[in-house]
Amino acid sequence: MTTAEKAALHDRYRLPYALAPVADLLARTGPAPLQTLSYPQAHAQDWTAYFGAACAGIEAPDRTDPDFVAFEAINREVFEAFAMAGEFTIAYETRVTFGQPGGSFV
Repeated sequence: MTTAEKAALHDRYRLPYALAPVADLLARTGPAPLQTLSYPQAHAQDWTAYFGAACAGIEAPDRTDPDFVAFEAINREVFEAFAMAGEFTIAYETRVTFGQPGGSFV
């Protein structure tokens, strides 16, 4: 698929978009009330998983790069500052809001 074909496909399924404050968007709901579901989660990593994820990033230097030692040291410092019992835990929540839009979004 060419770039032009991908762009045309993207445009075909793109929803109308306009900059608007969230309060304005929420005020445009249809007859059904909005429902919000929350999914609290936590993800824990030990040093190996944490540093492996850091190394997988596109900005990470290669292990043969002279900056790799400093990169590892900085990541170790962050890990040690936030880890408890050898694990770095990130708590987060995913919220999904359902509702029937009303009015015009363009």
